Amino acid sequence: MPADDEIAACKRIVVDRHDALLDVCCFADGLKLQFEKCDEMDKQSMFHNGWKSGHFIANLFVFAIDGRIVNCVINAPGPVHDSTLVEWGAVHTNLQESYERTGGKCCVVSAFATTENPFLLKSATNCNQ
Repeated sequence: MPADDEIAACKRIVVDRHDALLDVCCFADGLKLQFEKCDEMDKQSMFHNGWKSGHFIANLFVFAIDGRIVNCVINAPGPVHDSTLVEWGAVHTNLQESYERTGGKCCVVSAFATTENPFLLKSATNCNQ
């Protein structure tokens, strides 16, 4: 995660543009990258995502307001949900520690986390607070 002064600068950028989004310093979302399947089904099967009907590699990125990737989890099996990736990569822990020091919050899609956390602003639910 960025240094505390960089988080403060990111929060100022957001407030200057969107005065309703107080304390936002970053945003996060998952990215599934599709790849061609191979003949070795034992290894291949862990990358199959039945919901998406394909073979994927799951990734999760946390971006600072200036576009820098400040935290990520990459190259996980395709069926892994974003909420699992944040646990595997200790992303929640990093965001919470940053929030406790600086008050910086992260905007995420509603599927990002299954629990309410003061450091997360979920889309369409509480981003206007």
